[in-house]
Amino acid sequence: MRELIASAISSRSGHLLVLDNAEHLLSEVEALHETSVELGGKARILVGSRRIPSGSHNIELQPFHEVDDAEEIIALFRAHAPAHALPAEQLDEATREDLLELGRRVEGLPLSIALLATRLSMFKTGQLLERLDARSSRDSTLTGLRAAIEWSWGLLSADEQLACMVCAQFHDGFDFSDAEELIQLAGASDGLGLLDNLQRHCMIVVEDEQHRFRGKMLESLRLFVLDKASEHTTLARQHAEHFASKGWRTYQETRGYQWHEISGVLAREHANVIAANAYLTRDGIEDLETTVKASLGLHLVHMRRMNIPALKRMYDRVAPLLEGDAVDIPNDLQAAFWLAHSDYDSQRWAREDGIVHLKRAEALAESPIWRLQAMVGIAGLFRIAPHEEIRELIDQRALPLARELRAEREIIELLMTHANMLSEERHKLEATARFEEVLERLDGKGDAFKRQLGRVQLHVGFSARMARQLDRAEEMLWSAYALFEEVGDIVSMGHTIRIIGWFYVDERHVEDSTSVLEKMRALADRYSLGWLKGTCQFLWGQLHMGNRDFTRATVAFERGIIHLQVDRIMPLIAACKFYNTMALELDGDLERARECFESGYELFEHLHAPVSKVSYLAGRARFLALEGKQKEALSMLERAQELVDEFEDDPFMPHIIDLYHCHVYLPAYKQAVEANKARKSKKLLEEILGRLSRLMYHEEGLAQIPLERSAELRFGWMLLEKDLPDDIQRRFTLGLEDPAAEALLLDTRSRAFRAPGELTWIDMARRETPYRLLQALVDHRLSEPGEAIDPHTLFDEVWPDEAIMPDAAQNRLYVTINTLRREGLKEVILNNSNGYLLDPDVRLIEV
Repeated sequence: MRELIASAISSRSGHLLVLDNAEHLLSEVEALHETSVELGGKARILVGSRRIPSGSHNIELQPFHEVDDAEEIIALFRAHAPAHALPAEQLDEATREDLLELGRRVEGLPLSIALLATRLSMFKTGQLLERLDARSSRDSTLTGLRAAIEWSWGLLSADEQLACMVCAQFHDGFDFSDAEELIQLAGASDGLGLLDNLQRHCMIVVEDEQHRFRGKMLESLRLFVLDKASEHTTLARQHAEHFASKGWRTYQETRGYQWHEISGVLAREHANVIAANAYLTRDGIEDLETTVKASLGLHLVHMRRMNIPALKRMYDRVAPLLEGDAVDIPNDLQAAFWLAHSDYDSQRWAREDGIVHLKRAEALAESPIWRLQAMVGIAGLFRIAPHEEIRELIDQRALPLARELRAEREIIELLMTHANMLSEERHKLEATARFEEVLERLDGKGDAFKRQLGRVQLHVGFSARMARQLDRAEEMLWSAYALFEEVGDIVSMGHTIRIIGWFYVDERHVEDSTSVLEKMRALADRYSLGWLKGTCQFLWGQLHMGNRDFTRATVAFERGIIHLQVDRIMPLIAACKFYNTMALELDGDLERARECFESGYELFEHLHAPVSKVSYLAGRARFLALEGKQKEALSMLERAQELVDEFEDDPFMPHIIDLYHCHVYLPAYKQAVEANKARKSKKLLEEILGRLSRLMYHEEGLAQIPLERSAELRFGWMLLEKDLPDDIQRRFTLGLEDPAAEALLLDTRSRAFRAPGELTWIDMARRETPYRLLQALVDHRLSEPGEAIDPHTLFDEVWPDEAIMPDAAQNRLYVTINTLRREGLKEVILNNSNGYLLDPDVRLIEV
């Protein structure tokens, strides 16, 4: 045959010889190539082979990519389909999408596409997709493809087949070092050489992931090889044990809480880690030690991907087996498991469970580093533990051990916890100074400390905000968010964006608030963070309340409660219900408000923050007073006062008690008015209302109170104003001696004003033109007090760049000014020969 071909080549000036499936004739192909060279290279020989002939120019034919090679996929379908199936004219969009989906289902393999195309003589594209869906994953490829794979399989050596079966155990690809190790463990030598052969035989493909290459087997081929490997039962177990050990090593390297750092080590292997864990627990748990190691790796990848439901299933399955005293696995491994469990507890806000698991880890740990980790974790839960005990733990046990081990990260964690406690105890300046010291300590530490740097910046930003250093707070919070985004710490990104959102909502920066809350919602949706979705809705509710849109606030709060209940985050659920109570009542639905409050009060024991407990006790007193149970109400306020007395330097607590004293005395006053015995009740209210009115309406009134807490005062004050009878509202809400009583009050954030001597606020949020005109008059009053603004200048400020006839402009200005005058500013907006101005004798207060 070789002589005949040589004769044909020599008799022609040019010749193209095509030899397909030539693996078993490689020696003949190489000899033909030499003959062609000897005859002056008149022939071109095109060889289709999974093995590469020597001296050849290689063209690798990879599977089609569903996006990049869409036109090639369509063209291949057209080339092999009957003419009636895919007519020559333009395909409709639905058929085109079906063809691309069919190509994706068979992983872009040209042979599979060609075989599928022949079926289009009997089935429409949609029917063929349904036919593929109806068959099991192992049978979804066509018989012809399986026959081709079977033929290729027979060309491999025994060692190559074994290496192929090892590679088939991997899910979603593999690192070549892992595959090499497992191939050698299976009994074949030269693992890398075998992998290189498989790649040249097109049994595996190599993917470029920028920082490394990664091997992968096409799923149709992998399923075929798994069938072949069914008798090699040890391969799956070796795969599971390998990733169990890898998970345990990675957990030790990251010390658990640095799970965001596993991206280059274990995160890419999430499918293999999940498969390993599933294998080890498929028929119950037989090898507890290996299963716990695999669980620690699974903990890291699920934390990295924020798959909290999957973590719950894992801990529900494994944790009960470790709760006895006679568990026969290393103590440090048990300690690490309980440390990981406490990390999971913190994500679902079950901090009481977390401290139990941390103490168990501390008792079990034999290695000093795991004991230290447990102590760091316990210290971090200072909000639910006595501060004196935590100080003793940090100063006498944890910090000395951390310094002995030179564990810089743990030292920083402990110093941050100490500063946090100072902040919790309202020692703001000292706490801020401590955080700044830690920030200096982290300077120049490098990439390994980026997450901790972000956490310190977060705390510095929060402390600066509490100290009303708003520019510093904003700078630090956004810097922290950028660092967490860089290192991939999703949970810290969520907590940071939550605090930024709170910051803008409390400062009533509506545009910034809206932007941040949209960003927060997108982050929550992307990673399925239920607690962040709930917090986002909670902040939307507060934003709507600040704009006096109580119906939308109620909707937002109720959505927030739904999301928070999924993860059972009790403190936030309670806060959401407390604010929803206010929104419902301000919206006029007292019955639902009462029900909402009672369901929130049931969570009282889950509250950690004293301010939350005081608010709920005071709220309960208010509802008791509304039911006519004033003695019980006053007793409840006494319980709240006892909590307040523990925080002597807190600027907020006394005012919340004052506010609710008013709420408690108010029903008694109303009853006394009806009985003509109002003098005593009036005296009780007078002093408290005077203090509160000065707090709410004077320019510096709320300056010393953190805004995220003064929101409760603002909303509680709204309720009080709503309930005060007309005969005492002006006298005791404003006080005749109060200069604010005869002032024009302007709320620029929520776009509302209250005219001098009036009782109600006028909401201008949706009346943009009159509000712009009022703002222009206010700005002119501040820049040139007592001077009128020319009508033409005023018109240009309210309607900039608008061309209009002079008479029409004058008429429009006149109508808009009259609108403001009808809303209560008749005596405030003056006009003279020079134009319009605000009465210079009326005090202007921006609140």
